[in-house]
Amino acid sequence: MKFVAIFQQNRAYIEQITSTLSDEQMLLMPAGFDNNIAWNLGHLIVVQQSLIYRLCGLPTLTSRMHMLQFSPGTSPANWKNTPDLAEVRQLLTETTAQTIADAAANRFQNYTPYTTTTNFDLPTFEEATVFNLYHEALHFGAIMALRNVVRAG
Repeated sequence: MKFVAIFQQNRAYIEQITSTLSDEQMLLMPAGFDNNIAWNLGHLIVVQQSLIYRLCGLPTLTSRMHMLQFSPGTSPANWKNTPDLAEVRQLLTETTAQTIADAAANRFQNYTPYTTTTNFDLPTFEEATVFNLYHEALHFGAIMALRNVVRAG
């Protein structure tokens, strides 16, 4: 599938640029930002699992707690419990590898059309993968901005 190479490269770069950050840096929500790096990573995972797996009728690697913490419209300001950052990092790696393996095995069938909260119509699986890449690129930019601020900190 066409999206796999870009998806894999983007996720690898996100893992690389966040790997040297401390938990404190990952959780810091600087002035002017309404989330943090940890939330952005969790959000990428939850949205990708929803768009790619859930809408194809496949089980996700995310839990209900992940959905409550990282879904669109959530914020670290509302977390009752701090997420396990080692688990979030591991999920980023695992969901990438699983998606690549499942794409190679042609598991993504029976896609249910979906309209995002920002009114993007995703009538096909292929369009959902393109949207997911766009979405991950937006949050990649946010992660880069946050990383620059917390490292300057």
